[in-house]
Amino acid sequence: MFMGRAREQWLETGLDVLVSDGSPGLTIDHLCTRLSKTKGSFYHHFAGREDFCNALLEHWEQKHTDDLIKATNEKEPGLALSELDRFARALPFDRESAFRRWAQASPQAAEVVRRVDTRRVAYVEELLISKGTPGDLAHTLAWLEYSLLLGASSLRDVLPEEERRKMHRLVRQLEEDNS
Repeated sequence: MFMGRAREQWLETGLDVLVSDGSPGLTIDHLCTRLSKTKGSFYHHFAGREDFCNALLEHWEQKHTDDLIKATNEKEPGLALSELDRFARALPFDRESAFRRWAQASPQAAEVVRRVDTRRVAYVEELLISKGTPGDLAHTLAWLEYSLLLGASSLRDVLPEEERRKMHRLVRQLEEDNS
């Protein structure tokens, strides 16, 4: 999907506002102030706050899920898993946290977060199965890998990087031993 530069600027600012101010900060006035733009500019791109929030949820899903899957989709499963892990660790996890907080207060955001979680885990499961991991085990390992990624990101201030790497290697070893 093609997105104009100005529209993307609004959405990227929305991501920043969500991180810094939470979903209550996603007001038209606040967004306009942050971008030094007029309400007319906002309404040129969005029908209103609800339309903006819908677009923001779509934007996050595309940038933080669809784009990662597309970037690894044509690769050999082992390489795809490694690249996916590298890409996922590079994501700004303050955004992940912000979307999960938003989902606690918004059924619409909760549905998107659920869909994203399900798609991400299903993709890792598919890659593991492609490597030869039995289906039930692939499902459990995919959830374990995802839980480790999210948990380690929320503990990044206290979890030493070497410890995170050890845990990641252990999960990879489980995957290899069962492929």
